[in-house]
Amino acid sequence: MKFANKLRATFSVAGTAIVALAMAPAAHAVGTAAGDAIDNVATVGYDVGGISQTPIESSPTGNSTPGANNGAATSFVVDNRVDLAVVEVGGATTPVNPGEANVVTTFQITNTGNAAQGYALSAVNLTATDPDVFGNTDSTDVNNIRVFEDTDGSGDFSAGDQPFVDTLAADASVTVFVVADVPIGATNGDFANVRLTATTAVAGTSGGTVQAASTGGDTTGVDVVFGDAGNDGLESADDGYEVSSAALTVTKAEAL
Repeated sequence: MKFANKLRATFSVAGTAIVALAMAPAAHAVGTAAGDAIDNVATVGYDVGGISQTPIESSPTGNSTPGANNGAATSFVVDNRVDLAVVEVGGATTPVNPGEANVVTTFQITNTGNAAQGYALSAVNLTATDPDVFGNTDSTDVNNIRVFEDTDGSGDFSAGDQPFVDTLAADASVTVFVVADVPIGATNGDFANVRLTATTAVAGTSGGTVQAASTGGDTTGVDVVFGDAGNDGLESADDGYEVSSAALTVTKAEAL
């Protein structure tokens, strides 16, 4: 504020002034890694009575000396911007049979933020009152729902896959499976729709420490800010299973 007050005093004594303010990008630079330092110097140029005056640069402690290099940079630290995308993979339901175990639907999580994050994973059955999935209304539930990251990158659910995303670098993606069992009583044409939710966690905590937003601004440290659609660090997507079973036709024939 010392800088601003000094300028006002100068303007009030000298008369009318036209001010032009130039400043480097702010701390929330898109695509800049969290924790990077950015130096900002504001330059004020102005005219007095139509005569151009020597510009004055900003300084964290205030500056009233016109001329280049008489100011000093104010440093900002880029915040951790939490953002993610969760999408279904394949664009269609997964065909399953009654009583089939470990049936899989596939999703992709992308870290669209600017720092490494982890993710806690969860999945639930949807109901007939939820939005249809691929135009199909939910009509049954699957059992024993589990969620796994494709840890080995095989593209298939396997024993080594883990039930969380431990660390995902900025701009990186990972495949996630929702795995469930189909009830033996499911009938032909039933649809079991499911929803995967990924909740942002602190990287390296096996998805166990949910990432919390910072409560106050801090120019010297890294704040955590949510930039996802819900501003809550979690996103979800839906997929579904389509039950196919044998259709039997019984016809009674008269004995001759």
